[in-house]
Amino acid sequence: MNWLLNPPVDNQASIIIIRLICGAVFLSEGILKFVYPNQGVGRFTKLGFPVPDVTAHVIANWKYLAG
Repeated sequence: MNWLLNPPVDNQASIIIIRLICGAVFLSEGILKFVYPNQGVGRFTKLGFPVPDVTAHVIANWKYLAG
């Protein structure tokens, strides 16, 4: 717990913390696309993507697999 509250300032530990935070953001956004279909499909429909229902799920899976 002390490590999280007072993170070390050397390069490696700082990079790990930043990567964990970024990963949590990408994971939560990907989950939202599956839980609330309008978060993904509605957004792609408004942007004019072809076949938005398929495109939203493909991108959500791609973000998960690439993560």
